[in-house]
Amino acid sequence: MCGLAGFLHFDPQKTASKITVQAMTDAIESRGPDDEGQWVEGPVALGSRRLSILDLSAEGRMPMTSADGRFVIAYNGEIYNFKELASKYLAGHPFRSRSDTEVLLELLRKKGVSILEELNGMFAFALWDRKLKELTLGRDRLGVKPLYYIEQSGSLYFASEEKAFAAAGLDLAWDESTLGELLVFRWVAGERTPFREVKRLLPGHYLVVNSKGMERRTWWSLSEKVKEVREKPSSYKEAQKEFEELFASSVRYRQISDVPVGVMLSGGLDSGAVAVALAETGASQVESFTVCFDNEDYNEEALARSTATKHGLSFNRIQLNQNDLIETLDQAQWASDEPMIHGNDPHLFLLSRIAKSRVSVLLSGEGADEVLGGYMRYLPLQVPYGIYPIAKALLPKEGAGRLAKLNRLLSEPGGATNLIRFNSANLYPFEILNVTKAFDEREKFMRQAAEAYPTDAFRQAMFYDHLTFLESVLHRNDRMTMGASIECRVPFLDFRLVEWAARQPKSHLVQMSRGKKILRDTFVKRLPSEVQRAKKWGFGVPWSRYLLEWPKLRERHEEFKQLPFARELNTSSPAANAYLQIQIFFLGLWLTQIFPKYRALQSTTRHLHHG
Repeated sequence: MCGLAGFLHFDPQKTASKITVQAMTDAIESRGPDDEGQWVEGPVALGSRRLSILDLSAEGRMPMTSADGRFVIAYNGEIYNFKELASKYLAGHPFRSRSDTEVLLELLRKKGVSILEELNGMFAFALWDRKLKELTLGRDRLGVKPLYYIEQSGSLYFASEEKAFAAAGLDLAWDESTLGELLVFRWVAGERTPFREVKRLLPGHYLVVNSKGMERRTWWSLSEKVKEVREKPSSYKEAQKEFEELFASSVRYRQISDVPVGVMLSGGLDSGAVAVALAETGASQVESFTVCFDNEDYNEEALARSTATKHGLSFNRIQLNQNDLIETLDQAQWASDEPMIHGNDPHLFLLSRIAKSRVSVLLSGEGADEVLGGYMRYLPLQVPYGIYPIAKALLPKEGAGRLAKLNRLLSEPGGATNLIRFNSANLYPFEILNVTKAFDEREKFMRQAAEAYPTDAFRQAMFYDHLTFLESVLHRNDRMTMGASIECRVPFLDFRLVEWAARQPKSHLVQMSRGKKILRDTFVKRLPSEVQRAKKWGFGVPWSRYLLEWPKLRERHEEFKQLPFARELNTSSPAANAYLQIQIFFLGLWLTQIFPKYRALQSTTRHLHHG
C-alpha cells in the first residue's frame, strides 16, 4: 500500500526535476511512512511513498523497474490474487521480492492492460514504457484507491492526493461552479473535482499518454456486467450459498498481510458480518475498534462489544469527547483535501490514528448498503408512483426525519426520477437560493442507471449510488485511514460479489420493509441476540447539535457564514436550513484550511527551485 505521484512533460526535450517529485511524495507521506523512492529519466518522474504490508524488505521499494528494464511502475494498493496470477503467467520468473507490486509490473509487461480484468484487488498505478515513451495511469473497478491528474504548464501531473499538486508548485483554486453540487450532494461526481482543472481518473478506467495525446479508456463497466443476466436465476437457497462462499473468499483474501489486521466494528450487521467471517475463516488475535459517544442515541458500544466477545475479537473502545473532535477536525480536513462529506470523517480519522498503534490494516463493512440494497431511503422506490400522492398526505410536514424529508421531495414535480436523483441528498436544489442547479455528470449516470434497469426504480437508485454516493464513501475511507497510515480493505466490494449482486433478482436483496435480505438471512443468527433485534444505526453524528451547543464550533460556524460563498445562501424550510448550515460549516472549514496550506506548499517548492 502506497501513495504515488509524478509528472510527464509533453516536451520530450524538457528534463524532469527530482526536487519536484520529491516534494510531491513528501506531501503524501502519511500514505507511506515506511519508505520512499523517486525515479527520474528525461521528461518523466515517478515517485512513491510506501506503507509496508506485503514484503517488508527493501526489495519491495518503488518505483520499481521490470526485469527487462523496459517498464517502471509506481503503485498504490493490493492485488489479493497476485500469487495465483504469478503461478498462472509467470512460472519460473526470477522474482526479486515477495511483493504484489513486482507481480503486477511483470504481468503488465507480459500481458499489457488486458491483465487488469483478472486482478482482484484495489489499486491505482502509473506505468512508464521507456521504449514507447508512453505513460499509462490505471485505477481499480470500484475506485477504492484514488488517482488524480491535472494538465498545467505543458505537463501532466498525477497523484494519489490533490495536495501533491500544490507541493509541485501548481496553482489550485476552487471551481465555484461546483457549489450547488457540494451543497446538495456533498460530493462532485464523475471526473470533476472541487478544484479547477483537477480531474479524477474514473473507476474501471485507464489513461494512455504518448506523443499522440491522451486517451481515456474503459476496462470495466458495471453496466456491461448487468447485461450478463442468467437465463435462469438461482433459487434463493442457491443464491444464499453462492453469496456466503463469495463473501468468505473475499474476507480470506483481505487477510493477506505481513502486518497485523483489524476490523472497524459498529453495532450493526455489515461490520458484524465481517467479524463473523473473520472468525470463521480462522483469523486469530484480531483487534476490533469502535467509536463511542456520550449520547446514547448514537452510541453502539454495547452492541459492538457483544459481537467482538462472541467471535473472539479483542475490543478497543474509542471515546470521542468535545475536545478530541475539535482538535481532530483540521487534521481530518487536511487529510481529505476535498470538503468532508459524511460528518463522521473526523471520527474515522481519530479511530484510525488510535488503531495505528496496534494494526496497519483495517477491514470495513462499507459497501454493503450499495451492493445489497441496504439503505432505508431505497424502500419507497418499491411502491408504484401512483401511490405517492396518497403517501404524501400521510407523511409529516415538519421536522428533519426521513419521512419529513420524503414529504419535502414529493412536494416537487419529478416523481420517481427525483426520488432516484436526490436519494442520497438531505438538502434539495429547489430549496436553496442563488446556486447552480445543473448536474451534468449526474444526469449522465441517471441515464446509465435507467438503461441498466429500465423498469426498476429501486435498482436504478442502487446503480446510481455505485457511480456517485459510493465514490464519496470510498474517498472518506481512503483519506481518513491513509491519513493515519492505515490501509482500509472493503470485503463487500470484491468485484465478484458486486457483479454477482448486480445480476440477482431484487427479491433476493430486499423485502418490502427491509434491505440486505440475503445478508441478513445469512449472518444475523450468528450475531448476538441484541444485535439481531437492534434497529439500523448507520454511523450518525449529531452535527446540528454540535454547532448549536459547542462554543468553539459555534464561533467558527458564525465566521464561515460571513464567507462570500455563504452570504447569499438561504432557504425557506427550517429542516432544509439545518442541513444547509452543516454544509456551510464544512465548506467553510475546507476553504479556510486547505487553500492557505496549499499556498505554503507552493511557496516552499518554488523556493527550492529558485533558491
